[in-house]
Amino acid sequence: MEAARLAVASDVDDVVRLGLAARDAALQQRGGALWLAQDGRGTLAPEVVERLVADGRYAVVVGTIDSAVVGYAIADGTGSVAVIEELYVEAGAREVGVGEALIDHLLAWARRRGCTGIDGFALPGDRATKNLFERVGMVARAIIVHKDLQASTDQGVS
Repeated sequence: MEAARLAVASDVDDVVRLGLAARDAALQQRGGALWLAQDGRGTLAPEVVERLVADGRYAVVVGTIDSAVVGYAIADGTGSVAVIEELYVEAGAREVGVGEALIDHLLAWARRRGCTGIDGFALPGDRATKNLFERVGMVARAIIVHKDLQASTDQGVS
C-alpha cells in the first residue's frame, strides 16, 4: 500500500539515494542541467537533508510502498505560496499513487502553515510530472522561458 509521511532522521540515506537518481533523470531532460546548476542543486548532501528535515519551514516527505521508501518531495514553506522544490518517484513505483500521496501530504502541510497556494514545476517534455500535477488539481500559472547567453552569438531583438 502506498503512503506518504514526513521524513525522519532515519530516512536521510533514502532521500539522498533518491535525490541522486532524480538528478540523473533531470540530466536526461531538456533544461535539467540548467536546473541542477541553479542554487547548488547539483548535489543533495546528507547534511542538507538533515537540516531540512529538522527545519519546520520545509517539508521533506517520503513516499512508501509497504514501508519501503520509493519517492520523496521537498517543499519550501517560507513564503505565502509554498513551493515544491523537488519531487521524485522511482521508475518501478510510478503510476500506483505514490506521487499523488506525496503531493496530497504537501497540500495538507501547506494548508496547516497558512499558505495561500502551492507551486511546482516540471521540466520541458516531462509529461509524467505535468500529468501528476494536473491529476491533483494543479494548473499552470506561469511559463518560464530561457535563452542561454553563453552558447549564443545572437544579439537578440533590437
